[in-house]
Amino acid sequence: MKPKFFTLLFIFTFFGISCKDRKPTPSASGKKNHPTEQTESETELLKIDSTAVIAGLQGKWREPEYPYRLVYFKNSTVKFVEEGVAEEPEFQEFRILSQCLFDTNNMVGITARDTILVIPEDERCEKLSVTQDTLILSGYNSATSSNYHIIYIKQER
Repeated sequence: MKPKFFTLLFIFTFFGISCKDRKPTPSASGKKNHPTEQTESETELLKIDSTAVIAGLQGKWREPEYPYRLVYFKNSTVKFVEEGVAEEPEFQEFRILSQCLFDTNNMVGITARDTILVIPEDERCEKLSVTQDTLILSGYNSATSSNYHIIYIKQER
């Protein structure tokens, strides 16, 4: 009985000594790293970037190749207008993020540097590129197995 007891005691002691402390250690500055603090600062950075993008989007945009396709941005809402749509389009809330929040099949090859237009109501995402007078919405069309780019020109602010 004594050999079993000493063997078990040895095993428990060995595991007790060899287990590492799972608590986070202070960083070099003496301050603990908190994941929530890092997330908050990253979110703040996104807010700053998205504010500038949203400001640049404001107004009316028209597709030159198909002049009946319009996009209106007003504050943090967007309205897509097309010819031949049965329902009257309405403004929908949108967000500017660095990734799509939904499982969509048109977001292929997106990197962390890309800007994504996210429309939560439709669970829709489009890669967005905007300059002073040009807006490009792009993505991947799984039906044609090719990338698409819809170019809009600014009409009004």
